[in-house]
Amino acid sequence: YLYDDYAWSWLSLVGGRKGQGYAEWDRVDVNTFASKYWSEIVTVGDGSHSVENRVLAIRSLGLVKKPEIFEYVKKWINDTEPHIRQAAVILLSDYPGDESSEMLATLSVDKETSVRYGVARAIGFMQRDELFPILETLLTDQDNQVISAAVESILSFKPDEAESLLLKHKNDPDFKPLFVNALAEVTTDPYRDELAEIIQKQLESKYFRGGTIPASWSWKILFKYVQEQDQNKIQSGD
Repeated sequence: YLYDDYAWSWLSLVGGRKGQGYAEWDRVDVNTFASKYWSEIVTVGDGSHSVENRVLAIRSLGLVKKPEIFEYVKKWINDTEPHIRQAAVILLSDYPGDESSEMLATLSVDKETSVRYGVARAIGFMQRDELFPILETLLTDQDNQVISAAVESILSFKPDEAESLLLKHKNDPDFKPLFVNALAEVTTDPYRDELAEIIQKQLESKYFRGGTIPASWSWKILFKYVQEQDQNKIQSGD
């Protein structure tokens, strides 16, 4: 919650799709320090302090999940300062439900890139697949950082949960090596040729942000698949 650089590692922990070259963190479901001092932290986030300090305060409330904080979040998402709105959007992750989903839908078309980026992150943190339509819209955003965040959130879900979305966009050159790999992790056989293409052509995606490179991940998937096959079938060339 606190720093964007840690987002993908957090997604790898809370999401349904594991691996991809990221070390797993120890799961923490409660922010012990902020839970003790949440009232004082809210005062900073809601006060007349600098934007930087307000953002830090709001983001540090992640995983506190107190209902009282949600009332402030609903106020902060309407703040005139976009970085405050972004911080509040990230915090919506702690309050899944229809009201939060409606706010995320509204904020997904915010004029500020940082806010739309926050929406893409929040959906991944929240892990609610009914919000896929919002992520799909963000795949066509005008800003590459927003698209990258949407891609990473989609890839954090179990591939069978995101299957329809992955299939719909797997032939887009910018998404192909990432989405094909995700699909092939579950059922490799239909994607043998596409995996081979990714490996042979060393296909890349401009939205790849770290972990095992797509071609190497494709090789691991395909190698595991071959190991599991009957040797007679392999020798026959089927």
